[in-house]
Amino acid sequence: MFNPLRSLLDKNKKGSAAKKPCCCAKCFFYDDMGSLAKQLFEDDFPTSNSLTTSVHHTVRGIRFGVESDVECLPDGSISASLKPEIIPVSFLNASGLVKGMNKAKIGSLSVGFSEIPKLPGLQGEVSFSSTMDRFHVKTQYRHPYFSVTSDNTVKQNQDLAFNLSAVGRPKAIGVAAGIIAKVEAKKSDSKGSLLKRYNFGLNGLEGRVCFARGPWNMFLECTNFGRDYSFAVMRKVIVPYLTNEMLVAARLNAHAMIPDMTGAESAKDKCAAVRNAIRPVATFAARTNVTRTAAVKVKVSTNGTVGISLSERLSEWAHAVFAINVDGKNLSAVGQNTLNFALTIAN
Repeated sequence: MFNPLRSLLDKNKKGSAAKKPCCCAKCFFYDDMGSLAKQLFEDDFPTSNSLTTSVHHTVRGIRFGVESDVECLPDGSISASLKPEIIPVSFLNASGLVKGMNKAKIGSLSVGFSEIPKLPGLQGEVSFSSTMDRFHVKTQYRHPYFSVTSDNTVKQNQDLAFNLSAVGRPKAIGVAAGIIAKVEAKKSDSKGSLLKRYNFGLNGLEGRVCFARGPWNMFLECTNFGRDYSFAVMRKVIVPYLTNEMLVAARLNAHAMIPDMTGAESAKDKCAAVRNAIRPVATFAARTNVTRTAAVKVKVSTNGTVGISLSERLSEWAHAVFAINVDGKNLSAVGQNTLNFALTIAN
């Protein structure tokens, strides 16, 4: 049965002693709700040219690897990063990162863990960086039916940031729901306890709901304290003589604000005031396989933007994506009308 949420219940397969622990941002439960309706609009539409490589080799049960990334941004600047890592045991990895952009260098050291033998549902990452986020501690507990994540940061100016998210999926009803709260603590001139030395404030509150049943997939996201909404609906269809599967979807983004009717006398002016307050943008997307290893995506929005991408699985280790992004309302905009290419090579 077609159910994108099945990944929420899949157990991690047991691998060798050199298996890399999964502690990257994409694996954290709040972002990994299994929503194809969300991924259809965001994945495979790069806005820059990039080359990403990842090479790993195992020696006597210890895995060594190097990841590199070179990205050419639309403004002509180049960003490059190098990340060596070592995985001494299956549930632990240590890595370093050096990144340079416009003669500015950023470095960080991190240790990640996941699938500890006595704590199979616990995973996380601890990192130290020379950037504004000096210390970063991220932990998560994953259960087949729910997940709780804590993401805490100590910044260069000693300000603090706390993010707490939770996701739950009731059994056998195809629904996953998540919420995340963002709290910031800015350092004050007061002395004493932690509560006196920092001014705490709620910086953000977000919610997500994903529903999957048969060929249908729906995704609702609420951000900015309930002021911004995004609702996407996707369905799998069968197109004879073209492909045996096609994904079609529609997404509506809107802003919740009370319209300003000051000076709006005619019905046209009132409609314009409502439109400016809500700022609705509808986007339509489709994905189909043109060959066994290649797929084409197209998305068109009511604000005039058009995106076309071709993703090709060149081999078992290489994946390439070609993407065209066009702003129909401003064809002379250099940064918005782009032809991008992304190549990923990993063993």
